[in-house]
Amino acid sequence: MMRVISGRFDYGDFCALSRSGQGHLRVGQYVQAEHRLRAALALWRGPALTDVTEYLAETERPSIDEAYMETLECRISANLALGQHAQLTKELVGLVQAYPLRERLRAQLMMALYASDRQADAFAVFHEGRQRLAEELGVDPGAALQRTYQAILTGRMGDSASETSLAPMDSDTSDDLSHQYPTPFLVTTGDYTP
Repeated sequence: MMRVISGRFDYGDFCALSRSGQGHLRVGQYVQAEHRLRAALALWRGPALTDVTEYLAETERPSIDEAYMETLECRISANLALGQHAQLTKELVGLVQAYPLRERLRAQLMMALYASDRQADAFAVFHEGRQRLAEELGVDPGAALQRTYQAILTGRMGDSASETSLAPMDSDTSDDLSHQYPTPFLVTTGDYTP
């Protein structure tokens, strides 16, 4: 039995705002993208799927957390495109520390550092990530992270190599997330960081 208290469920709004923001990001409308993505992220007030069965939480929470992280990465991409590199550095350092295997965040940090005249730090971030990927997963960095490294190495950060870190991920989840989850389970409270 499910008890639904009166109120508004924000996940549908989150998905709509995220989808809209990603669309604006794809076509280079960075201010609109940033506003919509920031508004989507502002709807998260606590961990998703609280007070549900352990099975439901374990099976559904990873997808919900991924939707949050993809939206966050897209918002950061919009901020980078708007030239807010110095303001993003502190946030990105914390995010890369918390999610060291998320290559897109690492590439975004490298871009922010490079644009803030911290090329050596950008290289250090890449090499740390490469070492961590090799030690923990036995793999090399993905193509997007390698392209970002090469773009910094060759001084071509404005070329298409950096676009990979700015563009939203092309996946089925970025198109429409709202149909995947029953909204009553997504009531959240408090501040959310997956």
